[in-house]
Amino acid sequence: MKYFVLKETGDETNVYVDTIPSNIEDKYQLLKGISRLDGWPIDISFQFSDDRPEGMTLTDYVENPSNWLIISTRFKKVLEESGAQYIEYLPVQIKNHKGRIASKDYWIANFFILCNKQCSRLGHMATNRILFQ
Repeated sequence: MKYFVLKETGDETNVYVDTIPSNIEDKYQLLKGISRLDGWPIDISFQFSDDRPEGMTLTDYVENPSNWLIISTRFKKVLEESGAQYIEYLPVQIKNHKGRIASKDYWIANFFILCNKQCSRLGHMATNRILFQ
């Protein structure tokens, strides 16, 4: 079996989004394994944090205060090709500090099977809540 580990780098030049769009309803469901694809708004936008003006580099995983897995299309492809199951991909766009669209190629990976911190004791941790082969 092959496992992947995802961790934050702490690099201040990477994009960080600190505000969750207000048009996402029932936000808690994105950490509970509940499907959100049906009725997902097409205009969800995250914006670069003004508190990190040097954060201009869009990475494959965008750090955020909700610990959602906001990922690039490239990362999405890795998940799909790895055989990761029970995931839906919710489209989002990322706006720069000025509110202009920086990318439309991002997704929230919403996992239906969750792994809590107990999984880390087993050494099979992909994030603080996600396990996939």
